[in-house]
Amino acid sequence: DKRLRDLDFLGILLIATSVAGISLGIDDLSTEAGSWWYTLGPALVGGASLVVLYVWERRAVWPILPPVLLSNRTFTALVVASTIANAGLVVMIFLATLYLQQARGLSGLTAGLLFIPAALGLSIGGPVSGRIASRYAGARVMTVALLAGAPILAGLAFAQNLFVYLVLMGLASFFLGLGFQFGNISVQSVVKLSQAGVAAGVLLTIMVTSGGVAVVAAAASLEAFGDNGSADSFAVTVTYLEWAVLVGVLGVVFGLWQWRRAVPPGAVAGDERGVAAARATRDVAEG
Repeated sequence: DKRLRDLDFLGILLIATSVAGISLGIDDLSTEAGSWWYTLGPALVGGASLVVLYVWERRAVWPILPPVLLSNRTFTALVVASTIANAGLVVMIFLATLYLQQARGLSGLTAGLLFIPAALGLSIGGPVSGRIASRYAGARVMTVALLAGAPILAGLAFAQNLFVYLVLMGLASFFLGLGFQFGNISVQSVVKLSQAGVAAGVLLTIMVTSGGVAVVAAAASLEAFGDNGSADSFAVTVTYLEWAVLVGVLGVVFGLWQWRRAVPPGAVAGDERGVAAARATRDVAEG
């Protein structure tokens, strides 16, 4: 019975405002360090928008981020882990693009072709996600993905041999790509069938917006550490290491938080949650 006018337009606007404000604050932190207002002003607007969004979503007729879903701790935990992994992936793609073209001096066409190993890693991750989703608890899979992705990012920071660099790109794409691929399946295994579509939508909303902010943060780091703000080898190395530490630390924290609480897929196979997970698993595995 919901109509177009019931869509959460204010929620969408608040999300956009928060992302823009926080992104501008991060960006100006690296370029206008002496002008605190250029950093603090947008950041305050972004933070205030998040607070208003939290309050509004509890009153909206058709909330874009349903509180009933976010109150599900298992769902929220999987969203957090998937978002971290996806952020690491998009930052890796961003840094690799700049590294191959600016640090190594390759053409755009050549650099694009060298992303084939990364594309293969993502391609393999899809079917693998479909198969393991019905066998292993989502929280444990995401813990392994984060803890495996962190040292690979660190390896990319120091890799000088191009072949080794491309292999690491493929591995990073596989493990960190599970945030997007496996995450979409796992969140549906912890919600009711009627909430499966909404759960996937909420995950994508949070992952995409957070991924954008992650790229802005990486760009700010490159500006801060690069020679005259350029993305040189040193700046790329430092930024890779920053994200390796971030993903690794958050992976450890997530594992300590969720490993023992992880719910095996079979535990919900007999109810609506299991049906939703089974359908998602089948679609990905067959795709």
